[in-house]
Amino acid sequence: MVGADGSPDPIATLVAAIEQLGADLLPHSPGLRAAWPAVGRQWIAPWAVELGRDLGLASESLDAAAEAGPGPDGVAHAEVALWRFAAARELFHAVVALVLGVPALRLTKRKKGIQRFEPDPRANRARLRDLARDHPVADDVLALDEALARHRFIRLRHQRTHSLAPILEWRALVWFEVAELERGSVMRYDGSSLEPAHELQGAIRRDQLFERTVADGREVVKMLTAAVRKLAELVGSVGVLAPPEVVWRAGETGELFLDRQKASEASRAAFEAGGEAAD
Repeated sequence: MVGADGSPDPIATLVAAIEQLGADLLPHSPGLRAAWPAVGRQWIAPWAVELGRDLGLASESLDAAAEAGPGPDGVAHAEVALWRFAAARELFHAVVALVLGVPALRLTKRKKGIQRFEPDPRANRARLRDLARDHPVADDVLALDEALARHRFIRLRHQRTHSLAPILEWRALVWFEVAELERGSVMRYDGSSLEPAHELQGAIRRDQLFERTVADGREVVKMLTAAVRKLAELVGSVGVLAPPEVVWRAGETGELFLDRQKASEASRAAFEAGGEAAD
């Protein structure tokens, strides 16, 4: 497969790199140990495929937005692009966590179960920084991801999700009044409004907001595609499939831990407490 520019398709390249991963460390459980690393590769590759799907849908939605123009239909397509790109970026971090062995399990508040798989971009970046010492391409992945985190399109998506944001026009999120007091008495009232973050509109003219959104979307799609290509190169260089993350359960309490030492301490403390109670 080839990309739009004639170069090898980055998703296919990433999947191929994942499918070539070997394993230096094996899982502890007999079933997984016997099937590893084949199970691991088959488990990670679909995440990369879904990443490609969302990137493609984001790009298609941007094309549809540009064709529809600055109106309700165009805005609807632009919003789909915002959501799809956000999903693609989350999938990108899921792949990074899985191929680089970055812990990403989150426990429930009472530590009685696993709440979700939620990769932390900050932890992923820390791992990339470590790898960059021996693999410069890791620094390329890191730089692209950090640039994406600061990009206007990402902030627009957050604003659009949680409040109004400027795609077609500048708009106040909410009006309020500020009462100025002196010596406990109101001296005057001033009307004011809360507006979307300045960087989302800045000096952009109202009639340019829609075109800017589409252009920004196409830019971030290119950036994430470049990051996928660099990640595939990094995976080919690192070339080791990390074993699954281990969750430790203290048998005395049923609590789960992501750290073996903390689990052992909790287990011993509960055992000793139980022994004292029996005495």
